[in-house]
Amino acid sequence: MISISTRRSRTLRWIPTWSGCARNRSKPSAEACRVDCKQRGRPCWSICHLSRQSHCCGPIHLGRATLSITCWLKSGFWRSALINTIGFIGVGNMGSRMANRLAAAGHDVTVCDAYAPALQPFVARGIQSSTKPIDVARKDIVILMVADDDQLLAVVSGEHGLISGIDPEMPPLLLIMSTGLPRTMEAVRQAVTLLGVRVIEAPVSGGVGGAERGTLSIMMGGEQADIDEAMPIVNVLGNNVFRCGAFGSAQTVKLINNMIGLANLYVSAEAFEIARKSGVDLLLLGTILEASTGRNFVSRDIKTSCFQYANWASSPEAFDDLSRIVRKDMKLAVSLAEDLGIDAGVLKTIANVLGDTSPRVFERWNALGRLSFK
Repeated sequence: MISISTRRSRTLRWIPTWSGCARNRSKPSAEACRVDCKQRGRPCWSICHLSRQSHCCGPIHLGRATLSITCWLKSGFWRSALINTIGFIGVGNMGSRMANRLAAAGHDVTVCDAYAPALQPFVARGIQSSTKPIDVARKDIVILMVADDDQLLAVVSGEHGLISGIDPEMPPLLLIMSTGLPRTMEAVRQAVTLLGVRVIEAPVSGGVGGAERGTLSIMMGGEQADIDEAMPIVNVLGNNVFRCGAFGSAQTVKLINNMIGLANLYVSAEAFEIARKSGVDLLLLGTILEASTGRNFVSRDIKTSCFQYANWASSPEAFDDLSRIVRKDMKLAVSLAEDLGIDAGVLKTIANVLGDTSPRVFERWNALGRLSFK
């Protein structure tokens, strides 16, 4: 067997070490390798995704068999071997379900949360846990799913933070799945880059149900090679994965999605109440909206949407929790516009209205869930 030697070779236990040129085991420059391979009419993967070292990846002959390292690398089969251990920081409503899916898929997961009671369900199932981020800093990949930007910065750079425990010789791949500002993501990246850590942003959409079922939409930003490496993990968590571009782009897309989605969520509830009190059939309304300019994610399935409204307003506490998230997300959207020098007057007005926790909004949502449909 053959493999590519990497700083993370401890994870590739099933293959011996190989590096350098396929012809003479030397390490020519990337440009020399590309030129030589072009002249010989063979593919070349001159910069290894794993070690970032220049080498030729022409075919290697094993007896009668010929193995193209280029094809092997591009096939993606090697990627699942890169990540054996996962540190998952932030096991709240969303994070706990995502961590559960990874554990159920057979991954070696260690969960981390500053709120010790959130760890108890994992401890009861024999899953390793800790209240200190430093304890997961030497995993192959570390996933961050915390509440806000302040928590994100504290987890990375605060007391007992990730930075305190990272081994520069074998740094983890860092996957930020929380929602935050692009400038916060960049601050995190700058804080860990000197330690050799590669960072990907991957905010999610789809709610608690999507986290539990593994059907999240995941928006990814960063180096394509790093995203490729994370895909075996990401595919366990979501079935709609989008590569948004350079680092920072995914958070921008996520905040835009939140702006539009949350505005639709609140105004649709008011529209449904108007329709209901006017005697308009909500199912018929949904059909018409789907064929018209009022189409949105709430109109797609009226029955399911009404049920979801009831879940969000299942209790005053649940409604308050959602409202806090809404206010946080809209505040982030306003901050992003300000960072870009955009005078987003409509956005600011909507942000001031959304997250309303008044009894009338709670009762409106709750009433939608009590409707019966034939």
